[in-house]
Amino acid sequence: MFEKEMEYVVNFLHENKGNDSRRKAETFRKRDTHMQRVLKWASKIVNALEESEKLNIDTTSLYLACLFHDIGYGFETYKNSHPLQSGKIWKEYAKDKYDLNTIEYVYFLITRHSNKELFEDNSTPIELVILMEADWLDEEGIMSICWDLMVEGQNNPQSYEEALKRIKKYSAHILLGCPMVTNPAKCFWKHKQQVVKNFIDELESDLNR
Repeated sequence: MFEKEMEYVVNFLHENKGNDSRRKAETFRKRDTHMQRVLKWASKIVNALEESEKLNIDTTSLYLACLFHDIGYGFETYKNSHPLQSGKIWKEYAKDKYDLNTIEYVYFLITRHSNKELFEDNSTPIELVILMEADWLDEEGIMSICWDLMVEGQNNPQSYEEALKRIKKYSAHILLGCPMVTNPAKCFWKHKQQVVKNFIDELESDLNR
């Protein structure tokens, strides 16, 4: 699905040095694979919706927005407004490939995907809700714990206790509530919450905490 678009995004990020995180301790985070995972999360949410709920979802625009939403990180000058640059790059790519309505709607989704306060607005289109949910679901749960451990593993000296502290400081934020809107995303979030809680409880037990 969207193989040509995915190839374009990967090549663009690599050519413009936008694929790696700017944080030296987090170069394992790759934006091309993040966007591919966001596409997968969006697809999982859509597939899990009731038939009546997904009848009017513009999946083409949603999935294209997933693949392009962070491509703007390839430009240093837009490091504080990557959604706007991502939208511009999308338009340049799509101008001879998609109809105007699709181009404009994907642009709308991309340029607003970081405005998480739109979760609380009942007028927010379902495609934007799912894009934001999918973006947020990625790198939470076990992914977040792996992130914490890979960062902590670069420190010297290393200890299980320090790893636990970092997990409780960063990954455990998921335990504070559920920002998701759709029922499938709420279920995915709840599962990730339980995984993080269980991991912390088990590690604390193993460390006699």
